Amino acid sequence: MPDVPNVDPDIDPATAPAIAPNTDIEPGASQMGNLVQFLLWIAARPRTYSETMEAWRTNCPRLSAWEDATANGLIDMTQEESPVRGESVVVLTAKGRAMLMGK
Repeated sequence: MPDVPNVDPDIDPATAPAIAPNTDIEPGASQMGNLVQFLLWIAARPRTYSETMEAWRTNCPRLSAWEDATANGLIDMTQEESPVRGESVVVLTAKGRAMLMGK
């Protein structure tokens, strides 16, 4: 099993936002808890692409948070918020934020 990074310690998983019932997610996103944990991790602070891949890369098809998030338009990459010049940062899209906010 891959190392899964800790989510923001200020976020209590028991009270974390529910997934929006009207958010269209492809059936491949079978591990919704893992996907939500990934989105919460991204939302906590800007994460570089390399940091994200180091923490979330996996060969296990059952732990496909990165693939599910990109395929469903929940995350995107930008260089605008990057703390490292020239390196892309992974950010939530409006759809990803809406999913976490339960809308």
